[in-house]
Amino acid sequence: MKKSEIREMIREEVKKLNEAHWHPKDNILDNITFEELITTVESNEKIIDEKSITKVFDDLMKAKISEAKFSFKQNSSKILKYINSENF
Repeated sequence: MKKSEIREMIREEVKKLNEAHWHPKDNILDNITFEELITTVESNEKIIDEKSITKVFDDLMKAKISEAKFSFKQNSSKILKYINSENF
């Protein structure tokens, strides 16, 4: 899986979350599986070693954190409303 494909996949997931009804049990940060890491390394790296695996892992983490921050910003008013309501 290419980095651009991963970013697009994450953006689509965030878009779906933002369009759906927000719930306090929704994930802020989605997981990364070992399988996803392995597939991404195999698809994008010419030389596969510890350095390339670490690089891909770091890139995946940066992308996930970026999307989580975006989702947080999109939902911060809903979070505040929830905290200030009787539901908390």
